Amino acid sequence: MLYDLDDEPDGLRVRGGHQQRIIAVDYGTRNPGVFLDVYDDGRLFWVVREYCWDSAAQVRQKTDAEYADDLVTFIGPQDDAKVIIDPSAASFKAEMMKRRIWHVDADDEVNEGIRIVAMVLNQRMVGFCRQTVRKTIQEMQTYRMGLEGGTTGRRKTTKSPRSRAGCLPLLCKNRSAILAVSLEVNAERRTWKADSIPTGRSTTRGQPAPT
Repeated sequence: MLYDLDDEPDGLRVRGGHQQRIIAVDYGTRNPGVFLDVYDDGRLFWVVREYCWDSAAQVRQKTDAEYADDLVTFIGPQDDAKVIIDPSAASFKAEMMKRRIWHVDADDEVNEGIRIVAMVLNQRMVGFCRQTVRKTIQEMQTYRMGLEGGTTGRRKTTKSPRSRAGCLPLLCKNRSAILAVSLEVNAERRTWKADSIPTGRSTTRGQPAPT
């Protein structure tokens, strides 16, 4: 589903206007690095912003530290974003931890992710903003053509979910896991110390955990 910025629900991006805010990260050295800013209101995923660094087009590969700094800027000052990322991105996650970016590892099994994306698209459970996620929309059109070809046995393009469209399988397949871990972490934060970060996760960007 495509929507115009003016049609975005009032108050979607403020606290109380959504169930959770998710930053889906698709990190790679040979493919574009992509972040999607997504608001889940319990009914739809609203994809409101995108970040993309295509090292091939730019003729320069960014370092893990540069990507992490870009992610800090992309998240902004809000403290409610949950970052979901491919578990294999170990070096990038280490840079995220240094910046105290809270994150959860995604279940990135490809075939199951593609099946769930097909269901989400067919049931119109995700909306893409025409004005602010143009590159993702372009890629999703190609991605969906591949999915539709697969349902008829004519799928020639095996579009890997390692692209702008690749954030969507990570997002859709792991929604329940994000909610569960979010509840767990909110409880844990009551006892965390500012200088103590649990293994495998970090606190929100740049904010020490409450004592």
